[in-house]
Formats: sequence, C-alpha cells, structure tokens
Amino acid sequence: MIPDKNSMIQAAVVAANRLLASSGWPFRDSGDICQEGLLRLYQVAGREEYLEPVKALWNKNKKFYMDVNRWLDSFTCLPFEMNRMEGDDSFPSVMEQLAEYAIKTTPHDGDGAVGIQSKQSVKTSVERMHGYVLLMARSGGLSRKNKFLDEAVGQCSIYRQVLLDKNTGLWYRGRGWDNDSSILNGPFWLRAQAMALHAMAHTAVILPGTYPGNTDMKQWITHFTDSLFNYRDPRGMWHQVTDKYSSYPETAGTGIILESLYLLVQAGWLNKEKYLPLLDQSLTALVGFLHRDGRIGNAGMDFPMTAPVESYDLTPPLLNNAFASGAFLLACTAPFLGDKHINP
Repeated sequence: MIPDKNSMIQAAVVAANRLLASSGWPFRDSGDICQEGLLRLYQVAGREEYLEPVKALWNKNKKFYMDVNRWLDSFTCLPFEMNRMEGDDSFPSVMEQLAEYAIKTTPHDGDGAVGIQSKQSVKTSVERMHGYVLLMARSGGLSRKNKFLDEAVGQCSIYRQVLLDKNTGLWYRGRGWDNDSSILNGPFWLRAQAMALHAMAHTAVILPGTYPGNTDMKQWITHFTDSLFNYRDPRGMWHQVTDKYSSYPETAGTGIILESLYLLVQAGWLNKEKYLPLLDQSLTALVGFLHRDGRIGNAGMDFPMTAPVESYDLTPPLLNNAFASGAFLLACTAPFLGDKHINP
C-alpha cells in the first residue's frame, strides 16, 4: 500500500509536537537526529514552526557544532544542513579544513579502519565509521575534491571487510573492545545495521556519476539491502537483534533504514519497482508504533560494546525515546523529499 502523504505528514506532526513540548533538548546524537527530522518535516510540510527551533539551536551553538569531534559523533548533521539552507559561501572551505584535520588526527587500526585510541589498541565501531564517513563525503561533495570522497568510500570498504559477517550479510557493531583486536563485538544490533547503511547511502548520493568507485558502492549497497530484507518480519519491521525474530520489532533502526533506502531509490541506486512497495509496507508498519500522544513505542536500548546478546534481546524496549522520535520523523518524510536531500 502506497503511504498517503497527508497521513504520513500528520503522523510526523504528532511526533514532532510531542518532541518540542518536552522539557530540555536531547543530548548529542539523539538531539542531532531530532533536529534533522524537524528540518525534513519543514521541507516537506513547509511549516516554519519546525524550522525555527532548529535555527535557534544552530545560532546559539555554532561554535560547538563546528568542533571536529562533534562531526565524528553520529548524526552531527546540523552545520551541513543549515549551510544548504542558508548558502554560506565560506562553509565549503571550513568543511575542507575540518576534513583535513580529521584525516591527520583520527586513529586507525592495523587494517586502516578509523576508531578510538585506547592504551592497548584502536577500537573500531560503526558509530565512529558513520561520523567519519559522512564528514568526508560531505566535504568532498562541497569541495568537489575526490580526496575526501576516496576517504569516505575507502572507510566503507575497510569497515565492510572488518565487520561484515559473510554468512548473514549483516554487520557486527565493532571490534577490539575486549582489548583484543581480533574479537568482534556486539550482536547484529539493528541500529548498527542502520548506521552502516545510512553512511553508505548518504555517501553514494553525493558521488559524481563518473566517480570510479560507484560500481563497488552499488554492489555493497545492493548486497546489504538484500541481506537486510532477509530478516524483515512479515509485517515489515526489523528487530532489535536483526537475525532474531524472538527479539522485539525496533522502531529507531527501522526508521533509519527506511530513510536510507527511500533516498537510494529516489537517487537511482536501488531499483524502484523492486524495493518501493516493500518500503511502503514497512513505513505503514512503523507508523503503527506511534501513540496518540506522540510517543514512539518499541525503541531499542543502547548497551556497552562488550554486552552479551542477551542484553539486547531480553531488555524491554523504551517508550518516548528521543532517538526513535528523530528516526520516525526521517522515515515519515523520506518518501516525499525527492531531490531535496540528494546532493550538497
């Protein structure tokens, strides 16, 4: 069933109004994804009340948001998105400087994967890959320099080699968090799948049509997408532990996956006839987890990297989780954005 635009926007409005009525603003990556969701709702619905709070946060915290360490966290999109709206001519050179600094200072493990330095080794994670890849891709898109695009695509390739499970086609969350660089960490956590796909999707749509890495990127994306659909449940949801139907259907990861896949379909990276009906079914299922008061049900908890699979599987889901609210806004608006979020 094709989602009705008015119904999807109304669902997003209900979730957004609940978010804006909450006391305080969500912290770090949860706040970032909520701001991006509000921007998307403004773009689709044209309602200023969803743009104004994002602009206010941006104007208040510009210096904070432009710290390179913020860019290396997940979903640190605000400077990039606000530049696209405001058209700051100096911003591409600022992005280029940030990317150069990140290349020089971000630790790499023995395989070349970016990560976090510990006393014993460099620990890798999908979260760090996500932030680094998006910084490089967006810097490359704005500067038109393949150096940064190569860095983004290169990290997608390295991380895919390091964290991809060849039997399932799914990603582990990280490696080396037990102070042993050979140990893969985390079960097939849905949000890890979502962040890996999101990084690749938002890199792919920035790549020029003549970019030499396009063939590899398309192969990686198609393989990963088909692997994910092997684990989607009959109503259209993905679960907290992606390969375990016994775990609960999870809304935050499902929302990010849907936003990424709609983007890839719109940009021609995935076949529209094959995937769009499946995405529409999943979006309808996701909206079923919206409560009348705007809360989003079945949001998965985050756990330490070394937590056993039982922690992800058996801990009850959250209600009214900010990260899930942001992901819900992204998913509900994604089918109607067209080319608004495809290129810098």
